[in-house]
Amino acid sequence: MKSFFTILTILLCYLPVMAYSYSLVIIKTISDTRSSFVTNQGKMDGINPGVRGTFILDNFSFIAEAVSVNRNYSQWKPINPQVRIPFEKEQLVTYNRAEESVYGMRLTNQTTAPNRPETVNTFNEYFTDRRLGESRDPDCIALRLTFFQGLTSSTTSVDDINPDRQGASFYASYEYALAHFLSAGLGARLEQESIAASEGANFVSQKFILQGEINLYMPVMANLGHTQIYMGVFLGFGQARLTLDEYQQNGAVNYVFGARAGANLPINPELDLILEGGIETMNIEQAITDTSFAEDELIQTTDQTNTFLSIGIRKYL
Repeated sequence: MKSFFTILTILLCYLPVMAYSYSLVIIKTISDTRSSFVTNQGKMDGINPGVRGTFILDNFSFIAEAVSVNRNYSQWKPINPQVRIPFEKEQLVTYNRAEESVYGMRLTNQTTAPNRPETVNTFNEYFTDRRLGESRDPDCIALRLTFFQGLTSSTTSVDDINPDRQGASFYASYEYALAHFLSAGLGARLEQESIAASEGANFVSQKFILQGEINLYMPVMANLGHTQIYMGVFLGFGQARLTLDEYQQNGAVNYVFGARAGANLPINPELDLILEGGIETMNIEQAITDTSFAEDELIQTTDQTNTFLSIGIRKYL
């Protein structure tokens, strides 16, 4: 009787471990060369780069290693480089966290997937694996250098409308995945603008803006070098300073609102080149206290519209 309870206790302790070791995963995509695949489990499910496990389908099983992992997905490659993945997209397969063959099943060195022609396209495999076949998880850090040109500008109590304005800004942001094709971001931007007034005065405007954004990503275009098109809107506020020789005028950027569209051009699986353009509108409020410009303190409000082009890099996390 004592040994019966001992065996029962061992089984009760071991069964949860077995249940945890085995799970069903969905194959999200397979590389063109069928040498790697992506599942719907990631860091949230305890998968980390370097983890190994056994994948099982019918009478076929093999050991694979996680080579790239984000929050919701993981990319796997078989330990045996001769193995070609027999799975299909959106197929349900068994994943065993242990590196072992399952009883009643056999490991095989099958080199081609059933009824699948062998293809060799390392470029497609390189980027398709990273981007999960359709898109990448948008968690990333982005750095942009932007050049802009003023389109319209009007300031209360100033007759000079639409002075010649141009400048540049540096914008750093972090994007967080809301969904597979949707991200929200937060960033900071430093901007310097040159303003040539009609009376010959040249002003310099400097701004610091905190900015939030929402971005929508299109599927990766494999036929165009795995370029990915995206669109976004942004909204921000901050501080502004206008300088003319020794005179400085401080104020607030009440809001900046804009829209942009761009393309991510892959450099490697972790890094993209950003090319984008857009348009924005901005409202600036400044108080003039210098009596050479106004007898009493005067609140000036400026409305601007700018068009811009940006170049930058995007580093995926």
